[in-house]
Amino acid sequence: MSNFTLYSDHLANYAKGKVMSKVKTIVTVSLITATALNLQGRPTEASDNLPIPNPRPPSLIELKTALSLEFKVSTPTIDAVILRESSGRPHVIAHNPKQDSLYGQARSNAYGLMQVRGIHAGTKACPEARSPTDLLNPAINLRCGVRLLAGFISLFGLEQGLAAYHGGAGCIRKGLVICPAATKYSEQVLFLLAQKLR
Repeated sequence: MSNFTLYSDHLANYAKGKVMSKVKTIVTVSLITATALNLQGRPTEASDNLPIPNPRPPSLIELKTALSLEFKVSTPTIDAVILRESSGRPHVIAHNPKQDSLYGQARSNAYGLMQVRGIHAGTKACPEARSPTDLLNPAINLRCGVRLLAGFISLFGLEQGLAAYHGGAGCIRKGLVICPAATKYSEQVLFLLAQKLR
């Protein structure tokens, strides 16, 4: 056997080894990539036993958009009410001592982003809140607040609906003259709304 033949065989084996090495590397990289994709929540085989993470909850912006479509109240209107009520602070509690004797302090307080009164917790208008303090949860507060706002707007129109959201339906039914604060509130929210729509 000549030196040339030995050298050729050596080169062939070397090349074959390189190819096999590359194949092993590609297979290893593919397995690592597949595992990484599965860990990122991509569908896996049942036999993989890899945990699939829970989807993230919707952001407040996504929730406002969904509630706007569900209850047919514009997102800028919701934003204007939130700005007037709490300046966007979800854990604000406003105390209303005038109504403590009627409802008790916890139920007469207004809670959260849209300052929903505790008296609404657990009612048809706000079944998500089992107690007034549940209204400090921004998602519960938004759902209850938008539902109440939509109800008043559908009954009385935008301007008077905003006044009713602040002062109650009685202010509208008995005449806004008896509820000057509700009229002022409506004007303030409409001003904020006009600024948002510019």
